[in-house]
Amino acid sequence: MRTQMRTQMKTQLTNKPWSIIAIAILLIAFGSSNAFAVPPTEAGVTITSVKTKVQVNYQVGGIAQPTVNPDKDCYFTVDNKINHTISVSTASTAVTPGSQYNLLTYKLSNTGNKKQAYIVTRTKLAGAAAMQNCEVWYDTSATGLTGNVETNTDVTKITDKTGAITTFFNLEYNTESNNIYVRGDFNTDNTNGQEANIEIIAQACDAGTTNFTNQETMLDVFNTEQVVWADGDGNGGLGGDIVRDGKFSAFAKFVVSTATLGVSKTSVVLRDPFNGVTNPKRIPGAIVQYITTISNSGGTAATSIVLTDDLTDEVVTSKTIAYDPGSILVRAPNCFLNVETNLTDTDDDPGTDYGQWASPVITVGNIELPAGTTATVKFNVEIL
Repeated sequence: MRTQMRTQMKTQLTNKPWSIIAIAILLIAFGSSNAFAVPPTEAGVTITSVKTKVQVNYQVGGIAQPTVNPDKDCYFTVDNKINHTISVSTASTAVTPGSQYNLLTYKLSNTGNKKQAYIVTRTKLAGAAAMQNCEVWYDTSATGLTGNVETNTDVTKITDKTGAITTFFNLEYNTESNNIYVRGDFNTDNTNGQEANIEIIAQACDAGTTNFTNQETMLDVFNTEQVVWADGDGNGGLGGDIVRDGKFSAFAKFVVSTATLGVSKTSVVLRDPFNGVTNPKRIPGAIVQYITTISNSGGTAATSIVLTDDLTDEVVTSKTIAYDPGSILVRAPNCFLNVETNLTDTDDDPGTDYGQWASPVITVGNIELPAGTTATVKFNVEIL
């Protein structure tokens, strides 16, 4: 009937000047792209064909005979089509080592034809990233969640950190759930690029229990509501469900994104008392430059970098070198437009001067390194 109505309306509009716009509106309104556009017939409903509505008229010898009707109404009960899907808000979520309350977000849709209870569980499928408190939470307010799930009164815990089921929830048919969250806290020793792939599985269960809702395998019973599993394979065979097993799965992943710093220190002789700057040698009186290079090969920026170089052994203990005053040079992406600049020996203004010589320690701070960048710190010493 709905298809016929759409066809008739479309035909009536084709001769109107605004027909293209009107048809577009109708297609949006009645189109099948929205899974919830036309509600299915609810399970348990009795569909009855009344016997008086079925008539057989006939003649014998050209004379009309009494109308014949069935001896009883014909009726049947609509069965329960269990079908649901899970969608993922973001397939990949970046996390920082040591961070807490990171969230993956899912939604469950009941595309069947009856209000259904579900058990939602989670599994860490693969990935080297170490994590704790992998819990599943349900947003009861539909407002969205940020921050600490433990102190938020608008969410309900579905599974605890061990994966044990703590509650289940019901979802009306033809309805999409509020957000389902998987929380993850990450160890500080995780490295850039490590992943934690998390699968959640929604299993249809009997209301008020944790018993799985099983489908009927016996012959059709016309006046009894029977169960049919109609779900698909959420992860294409990779996860914990298959086609028509009463459950549906989806996975998303946490990806560790962190700075990975490398540090190297080298030296070059600049001049000596006899050769000057022409092929100088490292003799007493020579000036040697130390060069420290800091690189970030990770996936995110490193901030608040502070380099300290303790020269106690050389300057105080063995007295083999002495700092060359005013020789600190820095080049970093966030310092002086990434142009190598000479610093004073006093940390007189953190906003413009990043270096300090406080015998026997060199300190250079306030460096920031975006992913894939480097910074260099140089200073000179005299060989005694």
